[in-house]
Amino acid sequence: MARAADGGKKKKKKNESARDHFMFEIYCHADLRGPWAGWKLRGAWLVSPDGDRINAQRLRRILFVEAMRKRIAKRTPSPMMKIPTDSQRE
Repeated sequence: MARAADGGKKKKKKNESARDHFMFEIYCHADLRGPWAGWKLRGAWLVSPDGDRINAQRLRRILFVEAMRKRIAKRTPSPMMKIPTDSQRE
């Protein structure tokens, strides 16, 4: 009878969900999943897979500026749009 590569011993699984809950509640550490895989919450910081850190206030500021850029872009006429002159308005 052939034995498994680990010598036939079964490894005990740690209760990862309890550990994850503890780390989140005590230290606010969480590894994100899904499309955010690789990103982590470490206290007040959102940490990228590359190790770059951003806090909530900085992220909020970046999103605000981006929303204002989109809003301004909607209000500004495109170069192809004809702007009526005074003689055309009468």
